Amino acid sequence: MSSPPLLLHVLPTFAVGGAQARLTTIINALGGRYRHMIVSLDGRLDARARLDPARDVTCAGNDGVKNDMIGATRAYAAHLRAWRPDLTLTYN
Repeated sequence: MSSPPLLLHVLPTFAVGGAQARLTTIINALGGRYRHMIVSLDGRLDARARLDPARDVTCAGNDGVKNDMIGATRAYAAHLRAWRPDLTLTYN
């Protein structure tokens, strides 16, 4: 049996706010049909507390790469190769 598709969600922040509340509601409602990877570009992951612990969700910050566009691009490219998401969704 293959694992459910992986949805990669890239947000400027995963602090509690409107878009983050909507996303956590959607992820919780989708049940186990998908796996989720959430990347917060500012490293804040406060909204993670709103996620149902039964959901397959991994949260990641920004790896400490700031003010270095080339370094950040390389880091995220490496992550994309490792994670191999089926769909990437960006917000804002």
